[in-house]
Amino acid sequence: MSKGNRDVAIGNAGFPVHPFAGDDDQLHEECGVFGIFGTSDAAALTTLGLHALQHRGQEAAGIVSYDGSQFYAERHRGLIGDTFTRPQVLERLKGNRAIGHTRYSTTGGDEMRNVQPFFAEFAGGGFAVAHNGNLTNAMTLRRQLQREGSIFHTTSDTEVILHLIATAKQQNFEERLIAALSQLEGHFRSSASPTRSWSVAAMRWGSPSGAGRSGRRLYPCIGNLCAGYHRRAFRA
Repeated sequence: MSKGNRDVAIGNAGFPVHPFAGDDDQLHEECGVFGIFGTSDAAALTTLGLHALQHRGQEAAGIVSYDGSQFYAERHRGLIGDTFTRPQVLERLKGNRAIGHTRYSTTGGDEMRNVQPFFAEFAGGGFAVAHNGNLTNAMTLRRQLQREGSIFHTTSDTEVILHLIATAKQQNFEERLIAALSQLEGHFRSSASPTRSWSVAAMRWGSPSGAGRSGRRLYPCIGNLCAGYHRRAFRA
């Protein structure tokens, strides 16, 4: 999410490889997402990653971690260093995988209910998601889902992703995730020159997930397909 017009370099996985590529000399604030898998200090490293992305959002931040059996969540207003550097907070974020989000709101208000990552319990288990980039068709999808019976708890366009997964017809979760993400349209830049680009960091029971979109190409990264990201971080 951003202010102003600029080009964003997109890597092979659909994530911006440099947040200031093609930028001018003005500060552009926007949300940032971060995820890591396969390390015992996942929450601490996610905190460091979000600190490096602090320029992209200062309203609030959140981290969700997973220890293989249970999810743990912390969401707070303000800067990363105000809360997430406290030992007692990191101790509550157990597990060897985590995703995080630093918020700069362009859709939805600044209420705590809009602070990501979002978490939901599906039939097979828990799922957490953090998203970067405006979803330009979020309102259309939201109204369609509401007509079909979905009940929304936030005013953030990111919640649409959870409902699209929950209502997908595919039996396999990975197929449902891809079907949901394929419906999203969005951009990192201003509405004056939009691109169909966004990025998502997600975790589900059993394995991490991530995805990005650039133009008409969807770049899913699910389960074992995320092997290139194991034991190292990705950020957008």
